[in-house]
Amino acid sequence: MKVAIDIRMIQHSGIGSYLKGLLGGFNAVLKHSASAIDFTLLFAPPLSDKVTLPETYYLETFSQRIYSLKEQLYYPVRRLSDCELLHYPHYNAPLRWKKKLIVNFHDLNHLLYPQWLPTPLHRWYAKYFYTKVSARAHRIIVPTEFIRQQVIRHLKVAEERLVVIPYATQEHFTIASEENRAIDSGVIGKYNLPDSYLLTIGILKPHKNYLFLLKGLLRLWQMGKRDVPPLVMVGFALDKKARELQRFIADYRIEKKVRLLGVVPEEEVPSLYRGALALLFPSLYEGFGLPVLEAMKSGIPVVASDIPPVREVARDSALYFDPHNIDSLIDAVEKITDDAELRHRLIERGLERQNHFSWHNVAQQTLQLYQQLTQEDRR
Repeated sequence: MKVAIDIRMIQHSGIGSYLKGLLGGFNAVLKHSASAIDFTLLFAPPLSDKVTLPETYYLETFSQRIYSLKEQLYYPVRRLSDCELLHYPHYNAPLRWKKKLIVNFHDLNHLLYPQWLPTPLHRWYAKYFYTKVSARAHRIIVPTEFIRQQVIRHLKVAEERLVVIPYATQEHFTIASEENRAIDSGVIGKYNLPDSYLLTIGILKPHKNYLFLLKGLLRLWQMGKRDVPPLVMVGFALDKKARELQRFIADYRIEKKVRLLGVVPEEEVPSLYRGALALLFPSLYEGFGLPVLEAMKSGIPVVASDIPPVREVARDSALYFDPHNIDSLIDAVEKITDDAELRHRLIERGLERQNHFSWHNVAQQTLQLYQQLTQEDRR
């Protein structure tokens, strides 16, 4: 079986984490499998040597910009002609590909919330490609039942073409231990972080709801709640998109209460999780909510938006709040900072819950999907 996978987004945050985990999972599963699969990996240089690749693979370069017209016009269909199947990890799959196609719809953010996209052209592009690709793909992988139902409802995709395969976390997310104590101390020292802090992590998009989070914490700090530690924000560039947050922080003079670390090296992220009192996850919309799972695996409690996909992932392992109600957020933050027993209980539940997610399972289910589709043509 010959399968092509487009991994050009492997350096991105969410989709990149998915691709790294999937490829590493393939490597582990196929070592103990009789299945013979040749992978062709389409990538845009440079490809990090930290990425674990399957044992049998070919590399094809393709550097056209993601979401561009040239990406569609010049997609290397002929160079992939030996492949029976293409796995494309996003909704902007190449329309010129005529063979078996598997795509990932990680969420329907661009389709359902067009007001969060910058221009009318971006909005048109999202609607056009979600519609075209959902009609053309032989299978669509989604991370949660919530997204499966959304795809059925908004794109009218038949249920049998949708497959729920939940994500997992990278192996370097672990609980605090003697083995990683020195590494963690080095990272905490590098950024001069306090002994206790709250953490939020993710890209800077409107649905991440960060301004709402700052407004809630500001109220607590203004009330003199000394048990509420500073907030550390990680995962987005400190460029012009961050100016609204930076202005808010400056206007209310909370520079000592909010630390914007920007984009940090990937290997430092686990230490930042382990050093935190809790993860605050105020998102209005998610397809899965990977930071929730990363926090649980790192052994810290999660305080999260009460939205369906996060409930699906964390179940009773998180403390929830209404992401539209600041009083609800304040109440949750007060509880997590004041109640050590609650924190311990959520940590224990989170560590148990995260055991249900692994890249081995993701890879195994995805390989079964490849085999199922390619065998259909051979019958």
